[in-house]
Amino acid sequence: MKRSSHRLCLWYVAVCTLTLLCALLRTVALLTAFDVRPGYFRLAPITVLFYVFMVATLLLCASLPLFIKKDALPATAPAPTLPGLCSAGICALLFLINFVEGCLSQATLKLPTGLWFAGLLTLLIAAAYFALRFLAEKPPLHVTLLCGYGAILSLALLLCFTYFDQLTPMNAPHKIGLHLALLSAMVYLLYDLRALAGEAMPRAAAISSGVAFVFTATIGISNLIGFLAGVYCSVPYLAQDLLLIGLAVYIGTHSAATARRDAQALVEIEKEHAAEVSHDECQ
Repeated sequence: MKRSSHRLCLWYVAVCTLTLLCALLRTVALLTAFDVRPGYFRLAPITVLFYVFMVATLLLCASLPLFIKKDALPATAPAPTLPGLCSAGICALLFLINFVEGCLSQATLKLPTGLWFAGLLTLLIAAAYFALRFLAEKPPLHVTLLCGYGAILSLALLLCFTYFDQLTPMNAPHKIGLHLALLSAMVYLLYDLRALAGEAMPRAAAISSGVAFVFTATIGISNLIGFLAGVYCSVPYLAQDLLLIGLAVYIGTHSAATARRDAQALVEIEKEHAAEVSHDECQ
């Protein structure tokens, strides 16, 4: 198990490092190999390199069951940490920013009225969910879970906001990347809520956190730099890209706390196992 704890820590570090590398490669691709008018990457070495590392990083995320046995990790949510609480506050603020932007961009995005109202309502619920995680160490469970489901729905409706954007091609990297990041964040929040409800699936949750961190950090960081460099100019997309960065910080801080807790748990299991072996040998 001691070896397992080292492998687990190495897995987290490797995912984080490769994610930062993917963000760097996509940023360089946006600045050097991106045609603004059609909105697509050119076939260039940097573009191919980015996609290769992106696939490799996602495969690494999916490889966790090869290193950690089933039921080896604690099935409880880690204790709140100061970075985790601060990241929740950041996410609450960014959901409110997307609410304000949603109020202003209905005519621009030409959204169906019902979808627009539902999206705005769930954005407020999502902000409330993260505000609860920020303001209280142990918020009311039923209220938190209800707001958490609203947060998942808000990401789905936020995806629809840009889905109906007719100015960006449906298969353009900007739209596809943003939608994949939002979908991965939805899956992460689902496992986050399972842990809060006492029904955690530790290995699946770790994989979902890795995948969500890869997408939210890579897409959010590179798109923000692309906007600052003039590659993109859409404010609704900017608001969602900022939210992706906030979610990446939230996922990263909570994953760090989970990694520390899990590594300590694996070491304790190893100590107990060694004590049992020593006792059996004495007998």
